[in-house]
Amino acid sequence: MLTVNLTRGKSGLRVPLRLPATPADIGEAHARLDTISVEAEKTHIASVVSDVSFLRHYLRDKPITSSGDYTDLNELARKVNAMDEQAIKTFDGALNGASINSFTDVLRIADSLQEYIFIHGVTTEKELGRFLVDSGYKGFPESVRPYLDYHAIGAEYYAERGGAFTGSGYTLRRSAAGPLIIEQDKPVLFRVHLRTGGMRELGHDPVVLALPASDEQLRYTKSSLNIEEFAEAAVIKAECVYKPLQGYIPLQHPDVALLCELTEQLEAIQAGDNEFKLLSVLAAERPATLEDAADLVGKLDSYQLVQCGTVEYGREALMALCGDREVIDTVDGFLDWDAFGSHMMEEDGVVFTEFGAVRKSEPPQFEPSMGM
Repeated sequence: MLTVNLTRGKSGLRVPLRLPATPADIGEAHARLDTISVEAEKTHIASVVSDVSFLRHYLRDKPITSSGDYTDLNELARKVNAMDEQAIKTFDGALNGASINSFTDVLRIADSLQEYIFIHGVTTEKELGRFLVDSGYKGFPESVRPYLDYHAIGAEYYAERGGAFTGSGYTLRRSAAGPLIIEQDKPVLFRVHLRTGGMRELGHDPVVLALPASDEQLRYTKSSLNIEEFAEAAVIKAECVYKPLQGYIPLQHPDVALLCELTEQLEAIQAGDNEFKLLSVLAAERPATLEDAADLVGKLDSYQLVQCGTVEYGREALMALCGDREVIDTVDGFLDWDAFGSHMMEEDGVVFTEFGAVRKSEPPQFEPSMGM
């Protein structure tokens, strides 16, 4: 979302204009501005509302001198609207760390986000240092890790590679990042905080495992914990970072190895076109355990999204019952299709969720009943 608040001169009135805007929207905004200030005074952007917070630094006080300015703003809005959460955070960080000389530079960065890496949750040099060490940076042995100056490690890396910290994470150019950092360039789905009994006795902080993780990252995490298998460590906390999944993946005392496998399955689903089906099934079934969730994810083919309304569903149901189009035409003016369709959806176990309607994909058994 991108909204600019327009004003004229030194007036305190702000006229919001949501972008992209049509000529009619722009005309209406200027008509409102005309009521508080003469046309001769310059129109400019007083403030900006956007998920990309650093846009306000480059758009605030920008003068609007021609229709071409609105063309550029609309183009930017379309680019922002097409971005997912990962891209928005990457764009925000890229703007923060870039040298911007013109609006053209802003558009150029929006078109080149593939040149940047965004690391979730790394918002300070100390967090960057810990992330680097956990990723195997410089190969620090386990015995010295409790005594490392993570702030100094992160500060050194930042001074050499550049980038920018935001409230969400750390962004840097892909060409400047080392291979271990590039491996971590994936949206984080889960974070698991792990600690052994010995670490607790020594007062050491838990080791945080971000999923998905590469095989190398998993090995380093186990090495940091001085364990062979994740079952040897206690799960202090497990959290779902990916918002759409929050509340649908049970994470009470999870089996970390199973969560790693589940994450790989979720990655594959996200790469395809079944994410809405996944979310709909999880919302409909509400798995009670991580094992149940993993079982559902492995059986997505047993479900079908219902992408029609009650009227169309009712027609399909009756057609399946009688197999005769003439019957459909005969009852068309005498049957409440909406009520009939609702009844058949209930019979077939269709469940409505915030992501869409879903049912088991076995063909529904349309059978006459008293309710019909």
